[in-house]
Amino acid sequence: MKKLFFSILFLFLNSYPMIFSQTQEPIGKFLKSQFENFQYEEIISFSDSILKSNSKISRDDSIQIFYYRSIAAFHIWDIALSEESFKTLLQLDKDFKLDSTEVSPKIVSFFNQIRKKEIESQVHSEQNQNFKSLNNSLNEDLRKNFTLYREAIWKNLIFPGWGNLVMKERSKGYLILSSFSISLISSVYFYLDTNSKEEAYLNEVNVDKILERYKSYNTSYKIRNISLITLGLIYIYSQFDIISRNTISENNSIPNLSFRFFNPYQIQINLHLPF
Repeated sequence: MKKLFFSILFLFLNSYPMIFSQTQEPIGKFLKSQFENFQYEEIISFSDSILKSNSKISRDDSIQIFYYRSIAAFHIWDIALSEESFKTLLQLDKDFKLDSTEVSPKIVSFFNQIRKKEIESQVHSEQNQNFKSLNNSLNEDLRKNFTLYREAIWKNLIFPGWGNLVMKERSKGYLILSSFSISLISSVYFYLDTNSKEEAYLNEVNVDKILERYKSYNTSYKIRNISLITLGLIYIYSQFDIISRNTISENNSIPNLSFRFFNPYQIQINLHLPF
């Protein structure tokens, strides 16, 4: 007799979706009546049945189903099912609130705890997403900056001032380029001029002109040395200006680049000349 009763009950519950589709009786009204009659297990069985058999449940009906399913599960002390149902309910309506005049304050407190955890989880998830997005953006900026920095170093080694132009420091770049170019041309000229005057001095046989040839050679020799020293200083300054900097110029759109990131020994060399 008991088996027959449960068999009839099972068939009845599984036929409820068809009954509701024909009679159009509100699901919430039926669940409320079941809840008022303390039919908690029947509410859970019915909700399982209707959720499995009816894929086109309205949002309002879904809210009602998970609402009564949650509180019914709590009453029979199925906390896991109650928590799962409350979470689904909050996914359907994040602003859903329980009325303490209709349900037990314990259930309200339990629901509020779940809601708080869900909010915190959502905030944490958003923060993680924002952090990942920011981290990806920073990594991309760092990759671009490193590529730019490496290009600036190599080009600056070839010709001082070129690296500054790569990093959009046009004024300083053109100034270093001009100074280095003038010093280079001057050094080449006075190098050739010194060799020429040295040869003329050594080949001079006229005693009256030997002193004059020597003075001319000596002057050219000194100017050549000064020009070479200036050329070397400009070259050295330009290289240290690139490799020892902390950030790229703030007057351009390129993000800041810390040289210390690429410097495992944390060595910093600061060499600044007024311009």
